[in-house]
Amino acid sequence: MDKKNKAESIRLTSGQFLQPELAFAVLRRAPQPEYPLHSHEFDELVIVYEGSGNHFTPEHNESIHAGHVYVVPAGRKHGYSKVNNLKLVNIAFDLHSLDSPLSELQLFPSFQLLFKLNISERSSFRLSQDKLRNAMLQVARIEEEVAGELPAKKIMTAALFMELIALLIRAFEVKLGEQSHLQTGIGKVISYLHHYLSQDITVGEMAQMANMPESSFNRAFKKATGRAPAAYRLQLRLRYAKAMQQNPDLKIMDIAAKVGIQDSNYFSRVFKAVYAQTPREYRIANLSPQQS
Repeated sequence: MDKKNKAESIRLTSGQFLQPELAFAVLRRAPQPEYPLHSHEFDELVIVYEGSGNHFTPEHNESIHAGHVYVVPAGRKHGYSKVNNLKLVNIAFDLHSLDSPLSELQLFPSFQLLFKLNISERSSFRLSQDKLRNAMLQVARIEEEVAGELPAKKIMTAALFMELIALLIRAFEVKLGEQSHLQTGIGKVISYLHHYLSQDITVGEMAQMANMPESSFNRAFKKATGRAPAAYRLQLRLRYAKAMQQNPDLKIMDIAAKVGIQDSNYFSRVFKAVYAQTPREYRIANLSPQQS
């Protein structure tokens, strides 16, 4: 691994990239330079439309070319090396922004298939030339909408983004092939965890929902998401809790209950372990004086 890969990880915040009113941004990198390991507070859909390069994470490296599509979840470290006229578009979004119309996407298993799960050991799949052309035409429509100031901008942006997702899901399911049943079961569980955030569900019940033996489910879930089921659910709850902190009318103990954590002391401990601040400290630091 070269020096760029070993560089100290850079953390990019939502405020640096996302439009506040949309929690969304389209960023073209033409070309994409070499870049060290970094992570961001938002999810990122990447479509490579020209050239080649190396996309790496702490665990593996992957050669990418025109047509490759992959998702970088919030908090995931990744970088680029050995680029050769690499051109890509990043669609950055925060699905946990409570006022974003995109947040509802997480309730659909098909969305989880594309955006939260890996194909085997790889993190990407590759579009055919025709499908890449169609995807980029849709990206151009999204860019035009985001840049404009027409009425119903949020709704139209969400609709265009969902149309792009549909195009990618159709291509993705063909690529998925024989793994489709396995991944669909995991996607169904993840969708349930988003939809019923405050409800407790055992790993055994998750496995039953996915129609898999519990031991197989545990392995498959961790392989697909990078986390064990319980750790994934806790991370999910904390992300929603962080978003809810922006509402000054909600008490911290009420937020904990809404995300399914009944012990407020435990909630404070795990929140601080992830975000380096207690919920109260985070709220004080991030609410304006008018809100607090």
